[in-house]
Amino acid sequence: MMPAGPESLGAPGPQEGPRTARDASGGAAGPEDWDPAAFRDYLLVLARIHLDRRFDAKVSPSDVVQEALLNAHAALGDLRGRTPQERLAWLRRILTNAIQKNLRDLHRGKRDIRREQSLEAALERSILHLEMCLASGAPSPSERAQQAERILRVSTALVSLPDAQRDAVLYKYLGGLSQDEIAARLGRTSQAIAALIHRGLKGLRRRLEGEAHS
Repeated sequence: MMPAGPESLGAPGPQEGPRTARDASGGAAGPEDWDPAAFRDYLLVLARIHLDRRFDAKVSPSDVVQEALLNAHAALGDLRGRTPQERLAWLRRILTNAIQKNLRDLHRGKRDIRREQSLEAALERSILHLEMCLASGAPSPSERAQQAERILRVSTALVSLPDAQRDAVLYKYLGGLSQDEIAARLGRTSQAIAALIHRGLKGLRRRLEGEAHS
């Protein structure tokens, strides 16, 4: 399912993000000056999508993200990426490994290569959906850096929404689910999901616009 355009997610045009987001996503700083924790909300958005489809009652997205961040800090010396996109990809691989480890633990250590490959592909699709929601065309290098900042801001705004609104918006725009599929997933009516998405997008726009003018 093709994700909605930038207007649907209410993303503002390129703006200078908060210092923490800019410093975290910028490619100029070396690994020793770069803090993966600034990407917590970004990783939490991805973990919620892909763990909620599996064993959400047994594996907490927040716990998996915390594990991934600890692993990222421990592996900072191995980080070779300099651009925002390379560092986002590096963090996604670490998150993928953390999710896979927790799923293997649930399956008593049995490794399923096909499931792991499917998860990696799903994480890649989710971030591509998010980037497509924020981009209106092929970005220049400077626009790609701004886009990384925007991804961080949208992620932070998403996780600040009320739980039901957040999940409905995530499943719709990053998970690619239909309204009926979301209703079945969340145990609500299709009409209720439509209302949650509407309120969630309104809240998301309000948060992003407020940040842009702060």
